[in-house]
Amino acid sequence: MPARTLFLLGQDDALYDVNKAAARIRANAPACKVSLLAQAGHTLTVDKPREVSDLLVAFFARTSAPVAL
Repeated sequence: MPARTLFLLGQDDALYDVNKAAARIRANAPACKVSLLAQAGHTLTVDKPREVSDLLVAFFARTSAPVAL
């Protein structure tokens, strides 16, 4: 079973082409969740702290399961 993974990308990121990055992630890791945040750059937690927080809480709520040690 692949690890549960969430990728958060800012649509206004100036460091790389976000659409190409998202497409590459989806092609190579289809089990991963990719979310693009509008009006956010490379510093997502600074640009959109509430949206990032909401996405993380929702992701972990859906994927939380007991972990065997």
